[in-house]
Amino acid sequence: MADTEYPLWQLLMMTTGSEKSIDLSCSDCFTLLDYDAGLLTSGGDPGDLLPIIKHHLSICSSCQAELKSWLDELNENGKPLS
Repeated sequence: MADTEYPLWQLLMMTTGSEKSIDLSCSDCFTLLDYDAGLLTSGGDPGDLLPIIKHHLSICSSCQAELKSWLDELNENGKPLS
């Protein structure tokens, strides 16, 4: 994964509407996931996440596990996930 960590505004500029491939670090992936947390916690479709996040999650088992743990915790605390 990428070693560079970017501030949220820069990540959004790089990923929004971009067709080019960007290698995210795990930290950058979760920065973007945190930004999209409103979508997930309000019952939105996780498939609507930025394609770059989906790509990172598809190749990073560590982030997949972390996301699953995070979603399980939200679900246990009574937050609507679907």
